[in-house]
Amino acid sequence: NPTNGSISFKLGEQQIILIQIIDCNGRVCGSFDVQKQSDFVLSTEKYQPGIYFYKATSVNGMIHTGKFVVQ
Repeated sequence: NPTNGSISFKLGEQQIILIQIIDCNGRVCGSFDVQKQSDFVLSTEKYQPGIYFYKATSVNGMIHTGKFVVQ
């Protein structure tokens, strides 16, 4: 699902503490401290069109990954 405005992360009970946004070249484009949040909305307006990956790290060290497309 391409986006051109924002994406929402439902953190719920995963106890996510950090979300990193990574571009196709492996560069970290953003790093966000999301401790004590149940939802996090990322504005994609500053990102160039393309494919991005996210890496969400939980308090116990588990890593969740995924991707999204910015139009």
